[in-house]
Amino acid sequence: MTNLPEVNVRNILKNSKALVSLMDNIRGQSLAIVPIYTFAIPEDYQKNESNPVIRVTPVPKEDAHYADNERFLVDTFVQVDFWINKKDTSGLALMQDLIYQELHKNGYERYQPERSIDPDYPEQIMVTGLFRGRIYNEQS
Repeated sequence: MTNLPEVNVRNILKNSKALVSLMDNIRGQSLAIVPIYTFAIPEDYQKNESNPVIRVTPVPKEDAHYADNERFLVDTFVQVDFWINKKDTSGLALMQDLIYQELHKNGYERYQPERSIDPDYPEQIMVTGLFRGRIYNEQS
């Protein structure tokens, strides 16, 4: 496991066969790659027909816990966004729940879910979740 929380979360989601299968079913086809990215989504996959796609980004916040002047636990924060076609939202709730379940069983807790029309892509709904995870210092 890396100390980059956005990479950890991306890998957790990419390795979820249930999530990848659900994304393929919602889209109606599988893609050559699993469209789960950190930071930026390549332009070719920003199209409506590529939906759903997931983006994981770090939230610039970190809480550390100390014992005996040693950092033994760090709370990290990430934002997980996905886009889904506004014309067919039948898989939206299931996908949102599955992302939560996968991350929850890996030590992340969602603390702020949100859904809105993406102003850059008005034919898509953007679903956002902010998650907190914990990284334990392996030296303690």
